[in-house]
Amino acid sequence: MDQRAAPYVLAAGQARSHPGSIPAIKAGAADTGGLFTFCEEVMPPRTPGPALHVHHGDDEFLYVIDGHLLVQAGEQRHDLGPGCFAWLPRQVPHAFANVSASPVHLVGGAVPGGIEEFFAAQSAYLASVHGPPDPAELGRLAGDRGKVLGPPISAAPASPASAKRKMPIPLPSIAAASAPVALWNGLAPRLRVSSAPVHAKSCSPAAAPSRTTSRFEGWRICGPRGAGSSAPRSSIHRSSRRSNISRAVASRAVSSASR
Repeated sequence: MDQRAAPYVLAAGQARSHPGSIPAIKAGAADTGGLFTFCEEVMPPRTPGPALHVHHGDDEFLYVIDGHLLVQAGEQRHDLGPGCFAWLPRQVPHAFANVSASPVHLVGGAVPGGIEEFFAAQSAYLASVHGPPDPAELGRLAGDRGKVLGPPISAAPASPASAKRKMPIPLPSIAAASAPVALWNGLAPRLRVSSAPVHAKSCSPAAAPSRTTSRFEGWRICGPRGAGSSAPRSSIHRSSRRSNISRAVASRAVSSASR
């Protein structure tokens, strides 16, 4: 499929195709020549998302506009706030849910396009059942596109006892380009590249702690100028000259006193 749609504009809340589907389809395979599908969704508070699943031939992505979305990628869970992005490649088990008390507005999609057909079939099935959906039926609807591996993330409020035991969520290193999920936010360009894991409770952009830095930060000056110093050479020279002058004056004072 290489035919693309003519230019079009959608109003807020309007879907391009598959009316009633969740998420709403903004651009599908028929519009993009099969290249990708783009969707939008507002998840109500305490709403579980899809079951833990894996795609065999689709790469998925999520971007949070407002609210907080809990995303599981592999064995890690991440709290995505406004401006956070998640890349979920094929063959990586993943799930997501809104476990907060506020709605989550997000957009996302899949590469290549065509997943909207599954979304439409799944939406119709979920609208027809009362109670929890049948994982076997969801697997049948997915067909060769993917496989259900487990239940969805629970969106029930955490008990006070479990909240006290909550530990920081480990985020993959920015340097690990081969990691199964890439998480980026407004802080990413400012973080030092490191192979050590970064621990954070949320990937939401936050104000970095204020500190005075120099454009010479990172220089390492060794030897007589001061091992480990990061100051510019000119300031070290000036400091050295002032120190030498001070020692000379002190030496002369001692000599005069001894006479």
